[in-house]
Amino acid sequence: MFRSSNALLRVSAWAIALATVSGGVAAAPAQAAATGQYSFAIPAQDLGHALQEFSRVTGLQVAAAPEAVRGRRSAAVSGRMSAQQALARLVRGAMSRRSFAGAP
Repeated sequence: MFRSSNALLRVSAWAIALATVSGGVAAAPAQAAATGQYSFAIPAQDLGHALQEFSRVTGLQVAAAPEAVRGRRSAAVSGRMSAQQALARLVRGAMSRRSFAGAP
C-alpha cells in the first residue's frame, strides 16, 4: 500500500484550483486570449522554475508554498493547449512521487 505525502496533496489541490484564480490574469497575447490556447515549450525541470515559465507564457500569477514544490520536478510541456491542460501536464511529474507505508 502507498500513500501520497501532504505536500504532494497540496500541489495537486493547488494545481486543480489554479485555473479559477481570480484577478491573476495579466494581458495575454491577443491570439491566446481569443482562442484560449497557448504555445508552450517548457522542459522538464525544477517545479518552481517550470511554474514561473508557465506564468510567463499564460499571464496567470502562480503561487505555491515553497515546501510544496521544493525538490520536485515538472514534466515537460510542449505544444498548443489551454492553460488548464498545460498545468495538469506540468505538475504530473511532481505528483507521481509516492511513498510506501511502513517503508524506511
